[in-house]
Amino acid sequence: MDPKEREISSLPFGIEVTHDPPRPKARTGLPSGAKYTWVFATTVKATREAVTVQEFGALVWHEGRWVFTNFTGKPFTSQDFAEWYACPGARLEPGVSYVDPRNWTAADGLGESRTKWYFIGTTDGGERVRGEATMETLAALE
Repeated sequence: MDPKEREISSLPFGIEVTHDPPRPKARTGLPSGAKYTWVFATTVKATREAVTVQEFGALVWHEGRWVFTNFTGKPFTSQDFAEWYACPGARLEPGVSYVDPRNWTAADGLGESRTKWYFIGTTDGGERVRGEATMETLAALE
């Protein structure tokens, strides 16, 4: 098991994550640097109480297991979250949705893949919690 997947799966849920569409088609000519880019919106919200996002990222399903796959080689930060999701202080207030309308994944081949986006945060009481949702790319052009 990938160390990041082990860490994520050890945490209780406290964040709800959704992707729209959950199965996007590819686009070409976008600035990802790859031949094909799948664009989707990711929405995140606290499920029970306020949560401050500490890190987030993606894992790809590869050879029967989840493998950490951020293009930076490391998790995205709370500052990244605050900026990309228009969420001051990276703090998820209960009942409020925060959206990155331009999330993406990219590849040089037009194929199907499964990517799991994860979010790790801390409640005001200090409990570490997670949220995750899987997105599947379609081997088709938009």
